[in-house]
Amino acid sequence: MSTPSTPSNQKKNTGAGELALLAQRADQALGQGNYKLALEHYNQMLARQADNLAALVGCGRALTALRQYEFAIAHLDYALAAAPQDAAIHHYRGLALQKARRFDEAIAALQTAIELQPDQPALYLNLANTLADAGDTELALAFYDQIIAQYPSALAFNNRGNLHLDQGRFSLAMQDFTEAIKLQPDQPRFFWNKALLHLLLGDYAQGWALYEYGFHTEGEARGLMRRFDPPRWLGDSALAGKRLLLWAEQGYGDTLQFCRYALQAVQQGAKVILEVQPPLRKLLQSLHPQVEVIAAGQDLPPFDLHSPLLSMPLAWANAGLAEVPAYPAYLHADENLKAGFAQTPCKQLRVGLVWSGSTTHSNDHRRSLLLQNLASWRDLPIELHCLQLEVREVDVPALAAWPAMQLHTDALKDFSDTAALISSLDVVISVDTAVAHLAGALGKPVWVLLPWIPDFRWLLERQDSPWYPTARLYRQPEAGDWASVVAQVRRDLHALATSAE
Repeated sequence: MSTPSTPSNQKKNTGAGELALLAQRADQALGQGNYKLALEHYNQMLARQADNLAALVGCGRALTALRQYEFAIAHLDYALAAAPQDAAIHHYRGLALQKARRFDEAIAALQTAIELQPDQPALYLNLANTLADAGDTELALAFYDQIIAQYPSALAFNNRGNLHLDQGRFSLAMQDFTEAIKLQPDQPRFFWNKALLHLLLGDYAQGWALYEYGFHTEGEARGLMRRFDPPRWLGDSALAGKRLLLWAEQGYGDTLQFCRYALQAVQQGAKVILEVQPPLRKLLQSLHPQVEVIAAGQDLPPFDLHSPLLSMPLAWANAGLAEVPAYPAYLHADENLKAGFAQTPCKQLRVGLVWSGSTTHSNDHRRSLLLQNLASWRDLPIELHCLQLEVREVDVPALAAWPAMQLHTDALKDFSDTAALISSLDVVISVDTAVAHLAGALGKPVWVLLPWIPDFRWLLERQDSPWYPTARLYRQPEAGDWASVVAQVRRDLHALATSAE
């Protein structure tokens, strides 16, 4: 005969059951990529049991995926204090440190994980990835070569391809992406990487076709394809008399660049509904009277066909570089807003400046500058206007030392305001951010400062852009060489300012 459970025992059993259920839900959400839900469940576990090792590790993994790296590291540090010989915790901590760009610590953590569990190929692969991110190219390449020789995985080929791409070894990168696809043809990420390389090289025919794989990748790709009852349009039917929904699926810069295809659809007789990010709605209403612009989250009006914006080049078959619809200006600033930025006549050249982008961008460490890098421009006879909405803490001292630079932080509430300010300037100088696309879409002269291996849309070597007739591209002559770019822009600015006097 069993002994009846006491109330306290029942409470303990109930508590253990709740923890087990929460753990199951958390692990499932983590595995499905629902990191916010996973974090919520893991935190509920910690509220019940503050030293729960699985919850601490789970929080660290979820926070890493959510780009909250320092919080992730803190959770994994607590877990490591309880289980210092756990190779998996060292591994996850190494990944968080890598993302936080604390490379020396990341390398040490991954090396410890390898010492504790030397038979795990994933540990060697992530160590190679970290070495590549840290700039130790040759050692990273040696690790990739060794991994591929011993464990010829598709991921190793893909990651080595990314390293070759970063080093400008494009044929080797293409070979590695191709090999990765052969070994694992069900992994869309490898097709996506190959697409971006084709586009960077100007091979739009293959590039845009493979770009569609981005809808099936995880992480920083295109996200999921939205499902609607009306069919998707990819150029396979006439548009005359149809209501076509075009929806933005990526960042602000992408929307500004590719909204031009709404004009192509209008020219074919379509009534276009353009769904965009709310901060862009007001500005994009200037695109065309027959384009109805709505903000994401609003109710959609009826439509017959739909397509994501960045599928539009594919919809126009064989749309190569020569067929890019390069309108001189397809967006326009609001006249009333422009009046607010009107100033007394100025003899000096009026220049807008953006020197850094979002810190959450995966390539921000390559595309952004420090304001102090531009100190040689201070003596130029120009009127300089800051177009940035946020100034990083590291740039505050340099900004304080540049009192002549005019700030407009309070006046720039959305892209319409920024467009109005840009319209009052003579030229815009920007790193690869949405402002560069905005200036180009407005038909304003824009000088774009690019890293050695730029984003695919800027192509290679050329100083102009097929997308923006008013753009001039300044490229690093080698990786990390912003000094040469800054010096060349200074010379050109001085010449332009002198000619304007």
